[in-house]
Amino acid sequence: MRFKLKKRLCHRRFVDAVKCALVLTLLSTGMADAATINVNTSVGFDKDNYSNAANIDNNWSNRQFISIKDLNDAASAKVAYVQFNVAQYSPTGVTKVELVLSARQVAGDTTVELRQASNTTWDETQVNSSTAPSVSYGATVLKSFDVTQLDKVLDTAQGELYTIDITDLITSAGDYSFALTISANANSVDFFSSAAQEGFNQPQVNFSGTKGFSVSPSYFIVKGGGNVTNRKQIITITNEGSYDFTFKGNDTAPNGILYEEYNKTNSTCNSNTVLATGQSCEFTLIQLKTATTVPNHDIFRIKYLYADLDNTTRRFPLFIKDISAEATAEQAKRRIAPLLKNFRVTDLGTDTPIAALPIAGTAYDAKFNIDGYHDSYRTIIALFDCADTTAESCAAGFGSNIGWVEATAGYATTGATTYNSYASSVTEFTGTITMPAYSNNLVARVYYRADVDEAMKHHFISVIAAGGQGMSLADGLGRKIIIEAAQ
Repeated sequence: MRFKLKKRLCHRRFVDAVKCALVLTLLSTGMADAATINVNTSVGFDKDNYSNAANIDNNWSNRQFISIKDLNDAASAKVAYVQFNVAQYSPTGVTKVELVLSARQVAGDTTVELRQASNTTWDETQVNSSTAPSVSYGATVLKSFDVTQLDKVLDTAQGELYTIDITDLITSAGDYSFALTISANANSVDFFSSAAQEGFNQPQVNFSGTKGFSVSPSYFIVKGGGNVTNRKQIITITNEGSYDFTFKGNDTAPNGILYEEYNKTNSTCNSNTVLATGQSCEFTLIQLKTATTVPNHDIFRIKYLYADLDNTTRRFPLFIKDISAEATAEQAKRRIAPLLKNFRVTDLGTDTPIAALPIAGTAYDAKFNIDGYHDSYRTIIALFDCADTTAESCAAGFGSNIGWVEATAGYATTGATTYNSYASSVTEFTGTITMPAYSNNLVARVYYRADVDEAMKHHFISVIAAGGQGMSLADGLGRKIIIEAAQ
């Protein structure tokens, strides 16, 4: 199978864009159990209207637009009023609030001002020059933004969008009411209102934040036949996102999930403990020796929720491996990391090593072997452009790559290493690379995820090359391979 660079990999393997983004996040950060995701929510205006000094008694609430005109023209000044509510969103979890307006018509280049309205009790259907909420025009303008001349847009067409950052104006939950004014240029502006025919033109307020938490460790080993020291683990939970995280306790054992019984002691993670951004709590998990069977894996599930979002209780699994009856093959998988062998870049569809440095835009095969004890591996090749291959920053992390592909596994054969007479296996991988543009030294790193890591959604790990293979390396650990032409 042929793979292109990262965008195509996401498209082919992950139809769901959220899943794709999460995979990229895990690869970029190297974090198995802590990946924040963006939480974007929006609200529309609860009410909007405008007053017109030229028609002081008229109400314009049934129009698809709100209108603004220079305050200095006392005979025809227009002021728009808008209001929205943020009661269901926690300002402590919001990292950005943006007001989005769609312009319908702009008579000429001008500056629109956002001012504080005097109250939030005004009646949208009764607004005119005498009943509109008062506005202190001598007070400081809260926000301003420039708009450019725009001919009238059809009600069925997309208006010109303007986004205004109002994060600092939103300090608590509640109703927010503002006035939109112009105080120069004798110009006028129409913005689409909440009654606009097309939803994409209706004004909205966007709230951005992040949610995510880490559990460390989320996978650990106990020895059921050993003393209590070998049967306990301190678990730390940290809120990595901007929204408050609430720890809700854990499932009651065994409940069809746990084969063993566990005590949760010395806990600062009490039920309903709320963790703000960056805060942590911990508990000690102790395996009790009351079970009659010893499973390969146990699952201890903690419960949590985000009260300021959907307030839904969810569960996160901790995987626990009991090694008291572990077979030799399982010990080998757990104890010995795989090795990278015979890495080479060849001309496409051949075993012929490249005779010159790779050419950008040309397809090549990258081939290598993984020698290890797991049943299967998933591998990714990442390429880096390094000005100085001796610098620590060269290929320092996945996030600095210039392109990556997933390799395809071929046949597996018996390996040359053994663990207590249990032999490893060697699998050849091939990844077809359309070479990205690079300016300096081309460096490759190979990342792997074993079958058990795949099942538990652990992160990819950089595989180390065995010594004595004649490869040129950019570090002393055998992780960074300098791509060269065959000698």
